[in-house]
Amino acid sequence: YHKKLRYEKNFHSSLEDIPGIGKRTCNKLLKHFGSVSKVQEASLYELCRVPHLKQKLAEDIYSFFRT
Repeated sequence: YHKKLRYEKNFHSSLEDIPGIGKRTCNKLLKHFGSVSKVQEASLYELCRVPHLKQKLAEDIYSFFRT
């Protein structure tokens, strides 16, 4: 149990490097797509279909991985 808590506390995703993305949004994206690599490969349309994710933020995520 304590190892799991320590891992979750120290876990840092590359998604959190995107401005405007916090832990909640990162968790939503990972839950929806399953992995960071699938988020990177996702189209703008697929990112917009994530529940409770604004279009502007989806565009920022899309452009972050395309540049």
